[in-house]
Amino acid sequence: ALAVEDGVPQLVRLLRGAPDGSPLQRDLLSTFVNLATNPEIQVIICSEKDGVGVFVRLVQTSEGPVLELVARVLASLAELPACQMAMLEEDGLLSIVRLLTSVDQSVVESCMVALNHTATTPETRDFVCEVGAVPPLVALLGSSNEMMQQCAVNVVARLCVKNPPGRRKVIQADAVIPL
Repeated sequence: ALAVEDGVPQLVRLLRGAPDGSPLQRDLLSTFVNLATNPEIQVIICSEKDGVGVFVRLVQTSEGPVLELVARVLASLAELPACQMAMLEEDGLLSIVRLLTSVDQSVVESCMVALNHTATTPETRDFVCEVGAVPPLVALLGSSNEMMQQCAVNVVARLCVKNPPGRRKVIQADAVIPL
């Protein structure tokens, strides 16, 4: 019902104007964390003018709890191919790759989920490899956190599927010891 009543675009507009770090911004992002898991809502967010861009800008400029929330939203939006393309065009994937070295494990985990969702085509796999995702992913393979390791394994495996350049990058980063 929210989508039918133009509620999602209104929420996107509200988020655009919310002061950085404000309770309103955090509440809106919490709402989007829940909404963005719905495929119909993902389509609405993605089709909204600058709908993905507002989240990309927030992931580039935020920190702390706001960053954690926006990373979770982007991880959900990354499931939709149209959102993946918007993230690529807005430098969102580059921003996500940069966050792989964050000290906040929940941010890193959300970023790996987003990368796993987006690295589904040869073009996106190549892009993710070219912008430097492999070294931090390989470092995360050695994490003491089992969930982080599993997420890193999933992304590294995805980057290697039918992707000789990706496999070479993984081998060059010492993730695989050649026999």
